[in-house]
Amino acid sequence: MRPLFWGCLLVLGILAGKLSPSRATLPRPADDPIALARQATGLELAPDIETLPGGQIDWSRGFVTAIGIGKARADLRGRQAEAMAKRGAYIVAARNVALVLAGVRAGPGGRFENVRNGWIRADVKLTGLRELDAEYDPATRTATARLELPLTGAQGVVSVLGLQTQPAGTSWRWPDVQPSRPAVDVLLFDARGLSCRPSVLPRWVTEDGRCVFRSVLRAGEPLRRPVARYVTLDRKTPLPKQPRCETAQSLVVRPVRIHTDGAFVLAPADLDRLAQTPNAKTLMNEGKIVVVTDP
Repeated sequence: MRPLFWGCLLVLGILAGKLSPSRATLPRPADDPIALARQATGLELAPDIETLPGGQIDWSRGFVTAIGIGKARADLRGRQAEAMAKRGAYIVAARNVALVLAGVRAGPGGRFENVRNGWIRADVKLTGLRELDAEYDPATRTATARLELPLTGAQGVVSVLGLQTQPAGTSWRWPDVQPSRPAVDVLLFDARGLSCRPSVLPRWVTEDGRCVFRSVLRAGEPLRRPVARYVTLDRKTPLPKQPRCETAQSLVVRPVRIHTDGAFVLAPADLDRLAQTPNAKTLMNEGKIVVVTDP
């Protein structure tokens, strides 16, 4: 990664007026895994937000927020001082985008700088950035600004340069059985108490290391949608085994542990439950996965 290069590129984009204030497209309730999970459980699942140097990552929505602080020159007053402070704050926020992205966990194998079985590129696209707000304090003559950009999607920052083919014999084969459980709308993985750390490309494996599911990406293409959404819930609050709402059904699975490389390890009994759910694999491919973590 080259933070200095990105910072200069972003600053030039702002000064040239190329920063796009376009509003991000929000998912419809029927397409929003977290909304479905809330309906199915009747619980207020809180967003999983991670604070990093320079900003935050909202793992529930798949967005990065960069924060910058600017200060007006001593010889400026009134609106001129406010305008200069806000302009400086946006420039610093744009520089901080690179700092935030440097701390994003890509998935099992490390962060963006070191990804097992491939290379990840994070490109900051000026058209993907959106100005959220800027606050000015006349007493200190400083402004605080926030910029937002999506990790995934057409204007997202994550794309795969070259992901090696998974070695033969390391995949868990979904059994060809007649499903005995009803279809559900969302899969809930209860990872509380397991020291779960959110990542862009999570992976699910068996106890003996065979891969159950990971995002399938083509080299050079952007990540279309978050592989999984992350929310938080107090460990004392149980996730109901039976849906609380007729309009949304969920399947709750608890990984037995987190692998040393960050993958979710599933027990044979839970693999059977997934296999007996007719649309479980489809939901995984569609990103209808919600991982519940500790606050």
